[in-house]
Amino acid sequence: VAKADQTITFPAVNTQVATATVALAATASSGLPVEIAVFSGPAVVSGGTNLAFTGAGEVRLVASQAGDANWNPAPDVTHIFSVTKATASVMLEGLAQTYDGTPKSVTATTVPAGLAVDFTYDGLASAPTAAGSYAVTGTVHDLNHAGSTNSTLFVAKADQTITFPAVNTQV
Repeated sequence: VAKADQTITFPAVNTQVATATVALAATASSGLPVEIAVFSGPAVVSGGTNLAFTGAGEVRLVASQAGDANWNPAPDVTHIFSVTKATASVMLEGLAQTYDGTPKSVTATTVPAGLAVDFTYDGLASAPTAAGSYAVTGTVHDLNHAGSTNSTLFVAKADQTITFPAVNTQV
């Protein structure tokens, strides 16, 4: 008796966001277990059916079933899909400062919290020192999140005082 052929049913995976997790399901017409593996891309499979992402990019999944004494190996089923970065919110802080001769950097908070943010001031990476107005952009720097915001940093002129000792009566 010859081995029987088998096929794999493996539903396609649509575009995903890098922070998502996906429950995968694949079956073989033989009833034998199907192995799902990441062929390439920023993803990992755990527990055989749990898919998570390590960044954005193109993912290629392969479902396979090697057969046994009664069944031939099934033709592999491959799915290719994109993973995009999740959207993050950025709020700039410290936009009003006063000149004191030191660089005036802004800070940011993000949602989700704790993401790294890169700043530019009038398009430059270095924070300004002089009084004036500067266009500020804060951009999230993260494998799984993307987001940015723009605002203006105002560095006010510093107050100054003049010390002029009194002049005693002179002859």
